Amino acid sequence: MKNKKSLNIIFEFLKNNYQSIFLLIIFIYFFTFPVLILYDSGHYMMFVEILEGKLPFSDWDIVRGPTFPLLIHFSNILLGKTVLGLLVLSFSFYLLMLIFSKKILDQISLKSNKLRIFVYTMFIFLILLNPIIFGYYHALLTEFVAMSLSVASCYLSWKLSQYTEEKKINIFTLLLLILYFVAMMPISWFLKQPYVSIVLFPLITATIIKLFSSKEWRPKIMMLGVFFLSLLSLILSIFSWNNILDKKGLDLNTERNVQRMFGYQLISSMTRFNLIQDDSGNNEGEYLVEVLGKDDNPIDQMSVENEDGVITTKSAVNFILRAFVHHPLQVVDSWVINYLGLINIYGTNSPDGIGYWIADKNINLKGCVENCAIATSI
Repeated sequence: MKNKKSLNIIFEFLKNNYQSIFLLIIFIYFFTFPVLILYDSGHYMMFVEILEGKLPFSDWDIVRGPTFPLLIHFSNILLGKTVLGLLVLSFSFYLLMLIFSKKILDQISLKSNKLRIFVYTMFIFLILLNPIIFGYYHALLTEFVAMSLSVASCYLSWKLSQYTEEKKINIFTLLLLILYFVAMMPISWFLKQPYVSIVLFPLITATIIKLFSSKEWRPKIMMLGVFFLSLLSLILSIFSWNNILDKKGLDLNTERNVQRMFGYQLISSMTRFNLIQDDSGNNEGEYLVEVLGKDDNPIDQMSVENEDGVITTKSAVNFILRAFVHHPLQVVDSWVINYLGLINIYGTNSPDGIGYWIADKNINLKGCVENCAIATSI
C-alpha cells in the first residue's frame, strides 16, 4: 500500500514538473560536451582581440561582419573568457531555439492531441537527437546563432502577421515585433551575409500571405511597412559599417569586398553555366558564359556585364533572370546540384582548401564533410 502511494506521489510529481525535469536533463547533457574550436573559430577570436584593443583594426577582414565577434566579446565580459562562458553563451541560444520551437509546435498541434504527440516525437528524433544540430551548438561558429534566430524569425513573422488583424493593438507589443525585424535584419547580415535570409525569408513569406489573404488594407500596409523599414535598416547599417571600415583605414576596393564577391558567387553557383573570365581586359565590359547540357557539353552562349572586371550584384541578378527565361531547366538543375552538394548527398572536393566544387553527381548517403566532423566530435 505504501509502495503504491509512493509511486502515485512520484508520478504526480513527474506529471506536474515534467518540463522542468526535461530542461534539467537537457542542461546537464549539454554541458557534458566541450566547445569545438575549428579553423574559422580562430578568425573570429582574432576579431575579438581587435575589439579588445590587442590588435590593430587594420587587421579586420572586410568580408566579416561584427555580430559574432561582438557576441563573443560581450560574453567574455559578462561570463568570463573561459570555455564555460562560451558554453553558457551557446546554451542560451540553444534554449532560445527550444522555446520558439515549442511555440511553433504548440500552434501546429493546437486542435489535436494525437498530432501533438506526433510532432513532438518527430522533433525529439529529428532535432534534439540530431548530432549535427547538437554539434553545431557546441562549435564556435556562427551557425548556432543563425539556427536560433531562424526559428525565432519564423514564429515572430507569423505572430506579427496575426497581430496586424487584431482590432485592439497593443502599441508596446507591436513596437517590440517591429524592433525585432528592424534590428535583426542587419544583425543577421553582419553575422554572415547569406544569413540575412533567416530574417528576410520568413518576413517576406508572411507579407506575401497577408497581401493575398487579408481583405483589409491595414494589415497589408503594416506588413509592407515593417518589411521596407527592415530593408532600410539593413541598407543604412551596411553604409554605416563601410564608413567605419573606411575611417579605420581599410581598403574596401579589394577582392574581399562583399559587393565584389557576391556577384561572382551568384554566377559561379550556377553549375550549368561556365563563366569564362578574360584576364586580358579586352572583353569590352562583358564575360562569356557557356550554357552546359546534361552531358556537360556547351549548348548555348550568353554574356554577363562586368565593371572593370567585377561582376556586380545587379549584373548577376540581371543575368540570372535572363538565364531563367532562356534556360530554366539549366538554372533549376544548377541550384539542385549545388543543394545536393551542400547537404553532402553529392560528393565535393576542394583543390585549394577554401572553395568546394561538385566532384561526384552520384547519390551517396554515407559521406559528409564538415557536418560529420562536427557531429562525430561531440
